[in-house]
Amino acid sequence: MSSGSQAVGERFLTRSFRFAVMLLVLAAASACSGGNRTGRTSSDSQPYELTPGVSVVAVIEATKYTQPTPTSTPTLSPTRTAAPAATTPSTPQPTSTPSPVRTASTAKKLAPRPALKPDRTRDVDPKQGIQAVVNRYYRALNNGDLPLYESTIDPTNEYWLTIQQEQYRIWSKNYGDTTARAQVQTAVPVTGPYYRARMLLSLRTRDGRYGHVLQSWIFRRVGNSWKVTEPTAKQLGALRSKRGAGVTIEYYDWDRASVDRVLALSERALAKSARHMNVRPKRNVYVRLLPAYEVSPGLAAGLTVGYYRTSTPNLLFLRSPGSYGFGVYSPYDSPYAELEMTAAHELTHLLSDRRVRLTEITFWMSEGLAEWVADRGSSYELERALREGELFELSEMTEYSAVSSNLGLAYGQSKELVTYLIERYGIEGYWRLVEAYESSGQLDSSFRKALKVSADRFEQDWKNWVRTKYRVEGGP
Repeated sequence: MSSGSQAVGERFLTRSFRFAVMLLVLAAASACSGGNRTGRTSSDSQPYELTPGVSVVAVIEATKYTQPTPTSTPTLSPTRTAAPAATTPSTPQPTSTPSPVRTASTAKKLAPRPALKPDRTRDVDPKQGIQAVVNRYYRALNNGDLPLYESTIDPTNEYWLTIQQEQYRIWSKNYGDTTARAQVQTAVPVTGPYYRARMLLSLRTRDGRYGHVLQSWIFRRVGNSWKVTEPTAKQLGALRSKRGAGVTIEYYDWDRASVDRVLALSERALAKSARHMNVRPKRNVYVRLLPAYEVSPGLAAGLTVGYYRTSTPNLLFLRSPGSYGFGVYSPYDSPYAELEMTAAHELTHLLSDRRVRLTEITFWMSEGLAEWVADRGSSYELERALREGELFELSEMTEYSAVSSNLGLAYGQSKELVTYLIERYGIEGYWRLVEAYESSGQLDSSFRKALKVSADRFEQDWKNWVRTKYRVEGGP
């Protein structure tokens, strides 16, 4: 997706949806489309039964901003064989009183100072304290209470506090008709004072739509209470790299436990994108894992699984599973399943940008190809629009800003436009069209030159095809 606030000459692409438009009917839509979400379980998430017709809602929003200059540039430490040896991230050590001077009589009695461990002394069950702060967090959002909201955020991390203030504004502006609550399922120590909690998030809109998704956040104790937080850039540790088949993963020490899994899924996603697009990548692709907002170039507040920037043409950014910025995922899948689909989507943008300038082609051409490769299944929003006569016109789908009123429909319609185009004209027909449009900027002349059909004729043929596919007769 290209951000509506992109810099001149840059396109900012991310597979993310605003909450109000990301409505996937898992129980009903997956059953009719052969999707892989119905009843599927994984080792990373527990299944939750949904009543047929219940919508799963993703609370996702991306706000672009100018990344502040970091105080220091991290140095990449290559790691090409086995996963790096376990190292403790650079985490501020707690202040302690000086140890007594050892003497002959006391030396045998002094035990070695233990490594930094999560503070369990004040809570018999940290899960209870985390649940309490989560309750206040969503009560503040539901009631529009900014002071209460800020009281749930770690005040010792100024960058994080700024991000959360913007997150509150995003919610208040876009999701004021939504009631949310979350139930903490697990709370496990990560490193130092940090815990990661997995939560089942339940959402309901005023018009009766509701659903359940999973999310994972980081928490720590500050004083006598738990706070929503994330590590600072310094606490993430060194930025390292590990090379695989065509992909090099850049990751911080914080993510060392998941790097092998992310590398494997990135390799599969790259192979899938290249195969579908009929291209052979000539250069290694770099994928950087982002566990915190402070190290996320180009994004301020908001939730997005991954993104590609045309200003860094060989680098893809993916949010770390288990981070606040990763957002939500289906109760039927692991977060890594969503991450792999997103990697395929964004790698399609990256590889496309090597052949055509993404800044010079239309929204539906770029996003449609990426969605076709990722293959997320049928679009509930598109089916509804077909029945109610609310499709976007092809001429409207040139820029993100023109379709931002209904991104769920925009992505679904873009995918089906490209699916039809490739089924009828082949992948080379797609490339002929986008290259013609890149050169001329004229839709109808590009269709006539590349596919020997007018844009209007193509659009009408597509509507007939997509109504048959979605079993929608005629149309308004």
